[in-house]
Amino acid sequence: MATMPVNKGFYVTSGFGPRWGTVHYGTDFGLDGGSGGHPVFAIKGGTVTAAGPASGFGQWVNVDHPASNGGGLSVYGHIIPEVSVGQAVAEGQRIGRINPDSNTNGGVAPHLHLEFHRYVWSPPGDDRLDPMKTVLDGASWPGESKPTGLTANALGELMGWALTESRYAELLPAYVKMLNIVGATSTNALAMIGAQLGHESVGLKYQEEIASGAAYEWRSDLGNTQAGDGVQFKGHGWIQVTGRANHTAVSKWAHAQGIVPTADYFVTNPKELGSDQYCWVGPAWYLTQARPGFLEAANRGDLESCTRMINGGLNGLADRRARYNRALAMGDRLKPIKETEGLFMSLSPERQEDLAQKIDRIHHELTHEFQSLVTDESGKQSTFRATMMGYVLQADRKLESMHQHILPGVLTAIQKLFKKGGTDAE
Repeated sequence: MATMPVNKGFYVTSGFGPRWGTVHYGTDFGLDGGSGGHPVFAIKGGTVTAAGPASGFGQWVNVDHPASNGGGLSVYGHIIPEVSVGQAVAEGQRIGRINPDSNTNGGVAPHLHLEFHRYVWSPPGDDRLDPMKTVLDGASWPGESKPTGLTANALGELMGWALTESRYAELLPAYVKMLNIVGATSTNALAMIGAQLGHESVGLKYQEEIASGAAYEWRSDLGNTQAGDGVQFKGHGWIQVTGRANHTAVSKWAHAQGIVPTADYFVTNPKELGSDQYCWVGPAWYLTQARPGFLEAANRGDLESCTRMINGGLNGLADRRARYNRALAMGDRLKPIKETEGLFMSLSPERQEDLAQKIDRIHHELTHEFQSLVTDESGKQSTFRATMMGYVLQADRKLESMHQHILPGVLTAIQKLFKKGGTDAE
């Protein structure tokens, strides 16, 4: 989740894309009544890499965002910096103000020019992205409370941004299904599952084991009793369910739960266990059936016990602990948004209020009766009143009446004139 670079009330005065015969590789924000002197805020946390004079801008500020925060670099032009190079800034922190002086701001009317670069500062081209369609999509205004609950942005943060936010949005429903079946509701448990699956799948990036699986050939402890079992039943899903025996067990459980159509589904279709549709099934089965004590250990925050249940030892414990501590700090943002809450309840209180006011306004415009502005020859105003739809229907009635009763006569008169003109010409 990002924060808008300016206060509520500002709007886009010039968007990203074609402009004046060239391409505008940024987004300009302005304010009715003038933008000069108004504060500018960091859209995400990061480190200041530039603050001072810049060609075309007068002055600027650049903020580099770490991979753990989604990556990228944001550029703020035509401003007076209030931060220095090397300084760490938090999301929503004030970093400058819009320069009101056209003599020193690059020779433009005061406004903020914002750019978002994919990785590091890049010249004009494909690595400059439309801020409104990427980093600012769904952003809140400075000072607004953040929506709680597990969003795509929160899942990305939980997983260390191994994938793009749009990809996490695609995986979010599957991840929530898994949490619901496991029954995880406490912050400890939600953080533990995120940490363990994040480590095992590298932030949900890998849904199938990278290795060929040949090393598992004829592993009787995995139930690989037929030629080719090692490769066919290599690790699938976020928790890398491995072996014919485990694919069989998952299939039977998933069929009993009504998740798959047959009791041998992942035996005959092993790759499906790593598909977007079913990548969550392996963890749901493993954490409830294969390791029934996992949730209890997770609820009490026992990282080592949970790691042993999943790994068989303590491999990668440092990474798992770092992921766990980062997840704990997210608090309520780990909790799935209840379906009954819907989109409206997932918004911040400020956005709920803003949306409610707009709905009230639309309702008023549609249902309120407005006085007609028509006056007669004496200047007396008509007493006719109607809703907006009433006026539309009145206009429709009058146009239809003209079409039926007046237009035929007009056309007849025109035809007669043309006929008369033709006779005269002869």
